[in-house]
Amino acid sequence: MAASNRAAGITGNSLMATSKTKARPKSRTSHIPHVVKTRGAVKEANARFAAADAVRKQSPNLLLPADISGKYDASRVLSTTLGGEIRPLTQEDLEAFRDNIATVSRHYTKGLTAQKIINLSRDDDRLRANEQIHYAVPSSANRGNVRFITNAGPESEYKRHFVWINILDYQAQSATPDEPRTIARRMAKNSPLQIWCDCPRFRFWYAYVATIGGLNAGPRAENAFPKIRNPMLTGIACKHILRSLHDFQRSSAIQNVLARMVQRAQSDAAVQQELISGDEARRIAQQQSRKQRDVEVKLPGPKPEWSPLRARIKKKWTADKEKQPAKTADRARADALKNLRKLKDLGQLSQADYNKILATLQK
Repeated sequence: MAASNRAAGITGNSLMATSKTKARPKSRTSHIPHVVKTRGAVKEANARFAAADAVRKQSPNLLLPADISGKYDASRVLSTTLGGEIRPLTQEDLEAFRDNIATVSRHYTKGLTAQKIINLSRDDDRLRANEQIHYAVPSSANRGNVRFITNAGPESEYKRHFVWINILDYQAQSATPDEPRTIARRMAKNSPLQIWCDCPRFRFWYAYVATIGGLNAGPRAENAFPKIRNPMLTGIACKHILRSLHDFQRSSAIQNVLARMVQRAQSDAAVQQELISGDEARRIAQQQSRKQRDVEVKLPGPKPEWSPLRARIKKKWTADKEKQPAKTADRARADALKNLRKLKDLGQLSQADYNKILATLQK
């Protein structure tokens, strides 16, 4: 049984996750105590990484760069799901893997903006981010590295997960004389980023994609090809990262954290790291609880005409425009009446004069 699990790319941690399924919490607010406990978050995240890495090192079924380059020994009988079902790995599969790697390496630059990462994510990850992940609370900020705590999904063995976002142009941005808040807004929208999450979805599906694309902010580069979970190398971010990136680029409270980080760099403060206080973390979580927007793909250029909101606004604008008088004598009379009422309301025109002028306009 253990051997077959390893052949399918299943680790002990993922087996535990499926065997200890927990019921969905009764409300979103039940997650708040777990995401606002910022003290000890880095230690907990590092411990999870160390435990997962120890399991990884014991696996005999990793498909490493040397294997993909042509040194794969067929006697190892590794498997893949390329094509839709699990089966033995072939030399043709290795050739397809090389093509997929070249495609990712060619199209991903070192670092992508928050919105580009969201755009490149899979539909199912965005859906889970919207339905299951309600909080992304910063726990610390240090020299361009911002760490978040998110709630876990309903089937996770954990109560929370840890996301790291690394701002690649942080030093260059902080060296400018601009006001810290201005720099914070600019970084949130335009800076190239690297990402990492401790969850199994990121480790088994996307850590390799992030590594070859220059996007991995984690403690270690991942060089084992995801032959079982993601042989086509589609997607790039788990639901925890997606929620964190969404709030990273939109939340004013999180931009306050970025602005303070920039301010420390600009003043050459002796201590650059900030641990977000529990009180501030709770305020951010409560704000997110009251108002949460969906993680969505947003493409450059004009918004499509099929946007329901845009269609409603356009319809209302058209209707209001049709109600307005034509730009003729009728429009001029309407404008004059409007100005006349304003003069009377301001006390600059007596009632008698108002009545006299009004009678003239209505002729």
